[in-house]
Amino acid sequence: MSSAQDPRRSRGFEAEGQAAEWLERCGFEVLRRNWKLPRTTVQSATEIDILARRGGVAWVVEVKSARCVGHEVTELLSQSQRRRLYQAALTLSQGRLGRVRVALLWVHASAEGTCHFEWLENP
Repeated sequence: MSSAQDPRRSRGFEAEGQAAEWLERCGFEVLRRNWKLPRTTVQSATEIDILARRGGVAWVVEVKSARCVGHEVTELLSQSQRRRLYQAALTLSQGRLGRVRVALLWVHASAEGTCHFEWLENP
């Protein structure tokens, strides 16, 4: 099955779109989506789901979608994912972005079909 046909990947792209819209409604400016940072000597290539800004802070946002309930939001990120996100934030903070923080945005649909968002800073 190609990645274009993978239902998880399709769900992920849909969740990222919903997350970007939600962030904009919350006053964020979405700067980039699915941004691939190049490989460096200290980290492998990294894709940032959403890079957004609100006020003087830029946010590296990891978007997760999960159908199952009962998960703790923090369980949705592995240690290696956390390291990758924080390394990306550190790299970006040394550039023009200034202050950069990391957040996890969990997008989940209820049984009624409505979308709910859970924002977790510094996961």
